Amino acid sequence: MRTRVTLLVLAAVVPVVIAAAPAPEDQASHRLHVRFATMTIGGDGRVYLASGVEKARSAVMRVNRDGAGRTEWNGPMYNSSAAANGFGMIACALSSAVVLYDSEFNQRFVMGDICGPFRPNQFRAPLHIEAGAGGCFYAADQHADRIARITPLGQRDLLYPIPHGAEAGERGNIHDFRVCEPTRRFHVATLDGLIRCFDMNDPDKELWRLKTAIEFGNPELGESKGGFDVDGQGILHVMERGRPVIKRYDSDGKPLEERALQMGTRITDDERYFALRVFANEILLRRQHDTELFQRYDLTTGKFINAADIADPHTAARPPLRVLYIGNSQLGYLGHSIPALITRVNRPSVTT
Repeated sequence: MRTRVTLLVLAAVVPVVIAAAPAPEDQASHRLHVRFATMTIGGDGRVYLASGVEKARSAVMRVNRDGAGRTEWNGPMYNSSAAANGFGMIACALSSAVVLYDSEFNQRFVMGDICGPFRPNQFRAPLHIEAGAGGCFYAADQHADRIARITPLGQRDLLYPIPHGAEAGERGNIHDFRVCEPTRRFHVATLDGLIRCFDMNDPDKELWRLKTAIEFGNPELGESKGGFDVDGQGILHVMERGRPVIKRYDSDGKPLEERALQMGTRITDDERYFALRVFANEILLRRQHDTELFQRYDLTTGKFINAADIADPHTAARPPLRVLYIGNSQLGYLGHSIPALITRVNRPSVTT
């Protein structure tokens, strides 16, 4: 990091003011693999992005929906997704474990997995994780055809078996899912674009299913086109490939009014959309782009609100200015004031 150091020499005394601030290139640096990072919205209303396919690009980023206030941590290798509840806990799903962190990304709990023979209380591949409204986390254990609930204290207290659909075949029974605790619903997606709805109180029972034109695939390889999410009222929102329209379905699977998004030239095949999230009356979309984090739209009007971009230094979180004063009692006697010194901090005289 380049640190700017300002030296102010005043007559018989040597008061030194040292101000540490990140250089512009430091603000722009990041580890997050932006192009294929997964996206969730936490219970705190902020966006969480995660990447872990490369050791040097494994990271978790938290950012406000307007793109400001970015905070990034070095994430675990093979981290496939990150989710946050409304009580300051963050969970990451790895290829063989779920790890819980506090709001500052200090590790708290690890639910390990399967380096040995499969046992009923172990994960086999928790490649996706969601946060429930009540504070618990839900992890997809797709090869074992189930979803596990994890408490904020790191206890795996419930398992929800998901019946394997014949049409899922070898392509995977649980590719992605959403949970809505208020309506007690799981929405489970297979690689074939099918979304199946289950009752959390009786997960062996499929309530309804919806065939979509979403192309599910490995987002790390750029295979997905389209996305879906479920809001707090249990409304399913679907954006199919190549269409700037949000299809909506109620908790019984009945179609509701569609919402067109004012995407203009932002809808392209080259930079395809592969993630969708709903928060309050907003839709957030992610596309395959090297610097753009997400786009934000008003769900009612379809109006474009803003795009968050990692290359914008004005949206980076800045650390507080740290100033060290070194002087003696002669400082005031000679007529020098601290406020006047502070105004001179931004006039660099030495750069290292």
